[in-house]
Amino acid sequence: MHNLILIRHEVSTGNLTHTFSGKEVKLSTLGKMRTKKTRENFLKLKLDNPIFLASEYQRAIETAKYTLKREQFLKLKITPVVNEVDFGELVGRTFKENLEVYKEGLNDWLKNPDKVAPPGGESTMNAMKRAKKLVAFAKKYDGDVVVFSHEGFIQCVLGAKHKKRKYRRIKNGEIVGIDI
Repeated sequence: MHNLILIRHEVSTGNLTHTFSGKEVKLSTLGKMRTKKTRENFLKLKLDNPIFLASEYQRAIETAKYTLKREQFLKLKITPVVNEVDFGELVGRTFKENLEVYKEGLNDWLKNPDKVAPPGGESTMNAMKRAKKLVAFAKKYDGDVVVFSHEGFIQCVLGAKHKKRKYRRIKNGEIVGIDI
């Protein structure tokens, strides 16, 4: 039996300002400092023939860089499959700013995020398809799969068995293991 190990990126500059963030947002100074604890926790894991994946977002790649050993980081594969749920036109603004811009139009997404996408973004159902693709890959891979990703996507992976996003808080730097 192998494991799917999901690691949420550490604290980004967007996390600190409560801003919907795109791919270019990096770790904050606090996030970089906190990767020491993430690395300590990660190095306690006993890995079997691991493969390392990260989303295309800078904060996930940076978390991998500071968490993995050098030789592991050099093997890191960047893939859009494990990207965060795409928030589309909400990116670059806080929740409050988006409410001002989209007013009641945002309520449809908030009431039914599984089926309705944010303006110009991705529905949870589409993100769930990517999550199922990752789980299928992990089941076939002969070893542990380590993924550096984001809260929304990790929630989709955790809910993949139930075909519904599992809304539970995933802390920055949290490591979640799943037996595959």
